[in-house]
Amino acid sequence: MTRSRTGRGVSWWVPISLATLTVVIVITLAVSFLHNTTIGRRARHAKATADVESIASAVMQYRLHTGALPDGLVDLTSPAADAQGTRRGPFLPSIPAPPPGWTAYRYEFRPGGAFIIMSTGDGQMAASAKR
Repeated sequence: MTRSRTGRGVSWWVPISLATLTVVIVITLAVSFLHNTTIGRRARHAKATADVESIASAVMQYRLHTGALPDGLVDLTSPAADAQGTRRGPFLPSIPAPPPGWTAYRYEFRPGGAFIIMSTGDGQMAASAKR
């Protein structure tokens, strides 16, 4: 650092370097926060999608065993009998809890014996393929 003839250093150097350092830190924190938010949203969507597919698979197993679709998701958590009286199940140990901020899993009948399982959250939807 060069000194002027009066013996004082360059007075603008320290405040500008501190301001620059502060800006760099704030930008780094902002980028990190946005990145972590995106990762959390993707993780919640992935969990919801995996749960929806797991529930849909259990509904298909129920239908293969009984010849009919269950009346509700709770039917998947207890044994079910087929036409001959053979009991199988439960097809799911329990209905999975949706990710935080997501709606409970919905089960809807579709025309032609099809069904769909879905949940929404984070501005996204996780749904099973129409089966």
